[in-house]
Amino acid sequence: MRQIILLAVFSLAHSVLDFITGETKMTFNLEKAKDASYDEIREAVRVVNEWAQALLENDNVKPQMKVFVFGTAKALVKLMKANEQIPKSLTDLLARKSIVALSRTGSCAPDSSCGAVFDFSAIDGYGCWCNFAEDAGKGFGTPRNVIDEICRDLQLCYRCAKIDSYFEDNICHPGNQTYKVEMNHEVMSGNIYASCKASNQENDCQLHTCCCEIDFITKLVKLLWDGYQFEPEYKHDIFSDFSDQCFAGSEPHVIECCGEYPKRKPFFADGVFECCNDVTLFNTNKALCCEDGRVALDCYV
Repeated sequence: MRQIILLAVFSLAHSVLDFITGETKMTFNLEKAKDASYDEIREAVRVVNEWAQALLENDNVKPQMKVFVFGTAKALVKLMKANEQIPKSLTDLLARKSIVALSRTGSCAPDSSCGAVFDFSAIDGYGCWCNFAEDAGKGFGTPRNVIDEICRDLQLCYRCAKIDSYFEDNICHPGNQTYKVEMNHEVMSGNIYASCKASNQENDCQLHTCCCEIDFITKLVKLLWDGYQFEPEYKHDIFSDFSDQCFAGSEPHVIECCGEYPKRKPFFADGVFECCNDVTLFNTNKALCCEDGRVALDCYV
């Protein structure tokens, strides 16, 4: 059984305006969030925690999804408390719950679509790239939207976790991997790799899976904070011809990986691309890999 151990809650108070993943600073759009009183924040936190608890206790929720739920909930709670704001996704949720309560009809329970902070089941089998658990690493074609884009980044990272294990004793299967991570300021200040490394020093598969998934969580939290509106039409029971639209070439290629986790990605090594110092992917027809690690048109300039 897959188990991910989160050693500590998120700590975001140190940097309330920026959320950083890898080397890319992600800035939240605070103008889209609602300034809130202490009581409003407390109610929003209660709703988020109830949602997370309901899913964590639900045996029908995949273990991998429980990791995403837990991380998303902790990040949102810390951001709300630090900024004294409530993101639009949560103000909409609170409004739905209020309407249902006043009408005394229907249900807006934490594990229902009405009461969900984000419905992770809706992106399990979604677009061209959102596949999880035993399907981790699968995906092809052009992402349908921004959710599909962050799923693509996750799947490509997963693929490299597996490719990088080919010369190890055991092949890495990131969709069912156990790891530990302390969600502290180290992660939120931009160094996902260092935080994952600190708790997974003996196992590269654990380390790489940790990097891939924590990066995915941070990007998803940014979308929720910035008021992303989910597009259900790309769920596979609706997007029924996804296998045709998410087309992948059938020609065989030699595949290697380039970059640092969590941004490490596969590339066709039998083409025009090479990896400079195992960090930077470049087109050999347009640039050179310099001895100092730079990619440039001229290494002597």
